[in-house]
Amino acid sequence: MILAISALGLPEIGQYTPFALLGAGCAAAAVYTISHRTIETGSLASSWPELP
Repeated sequence: MILAISALGLPEIGQYTPFALLGAGCAAAAVYTISHRTIETGSLASSWPELP
């Protein structure tokens, strides 16, 4: 949103919404991608202690 506000000079709060949703979608995609890669490689799962 900061980039959109500074680059486009958006004057009203209502114009921020699409950029906020786009940023949230990118963050969610990044978290999903990182978690999916971690599950496939097993790097995080192997470092957890086993449950009794």
